[in-house]
Amino acid sequence: MIVSDYDPVLQDIERQARARNARVRQLLVESGRDDVLAEFDLAMREIANGVMGARATWHSLSSVQRFVLRTMAGGRYLSRAIRSKAQYDAIGRAPVVLNICKLSTARKLCAHGLIHVNGGATDPEAAFLVTERGRFVWRHGEANG
Repeated sequence: MIVSDYDPVLQDIERQARARNARVRQLLVESGRDDVLAEFDLAMREIANGVMGARATWHSLSSVQRFVLRTMAGGRYLSRAIRSKAQYDAIGRAPVVLNICKLSTARKLCAHGLIHVNGGATDPEAAFLVTERGRFVWRHGEANG
């Protein structure tokens, strides 16, 4: 089911969220809590920009998945190793990282939308490239631990 931007239900939900946020801001201003108001505004801005979702995605990754994404965001791509159908090497910049991950790790990163297949029609999983979302998640997740 495709939902358009002009769906009245979505518009009503957004209107309620804006009203709720305005009430919270008003309560914080009336109580003189400028420090909490600044934190609230920052959190709402990060939610709207997708930064909070990127951090959540980063924290949901395993250490191996983080290492692979970090390596790929640095200018490399995954290419199937010659000696195995399930092992991948990170190629693109020196030094090459051999046996960086298995096919299951690459598929999990694909499921998150952080990398995508780029192997062609006959063998789509022969290579993987990092997506813009993957770089965004890496940039904001790595910066915040």
